[in-house]
Amino acid sequence: PADGGGKVLFDPMFDLSTTEAQQAVLETCHQLQTLECRVVGCDNAGYDTLMYQSDKKTHSCFLEDFRDWNGGMLPTGEDFEAKLLEFRTKAKAWNYTSEVLSDSSYENMIGFIDGKL
Repeated sequence: PADGGGKVLFDPMFDLSTTEAQQAVLETCHQLQTLECRVVGCDNAGYDTLMYQSDKKTHSCFLEDFRDWNGGMLPTGEDFEAKLLEFRTKAKAWNYTSEVLSDSSYENMIGFIDGKL
């Protein structure tokens, strides 16, 4: 969008602090990791998936990482945004990703505008 290629549309009804929304995002992450792809550009021998499969973690799903950082649980409701903001500023992405993604930053991945997610 920054280059004039489109316009961001935010859904005012979307609330990531709900269990339902969190499950939908986590399911999307899972589906992207296992999505079949059999075209030439998906050169992933033996797996036929869109995402590269390896013995190392080669993807990043911030909500999975947030859950792991938070002891395996995702906060909900009014506790969610404050805890996510803490994760965004304190967690180091290289603790949750492989060296393939070692230059990742949660401050770049998770956006807050005027203090709102």
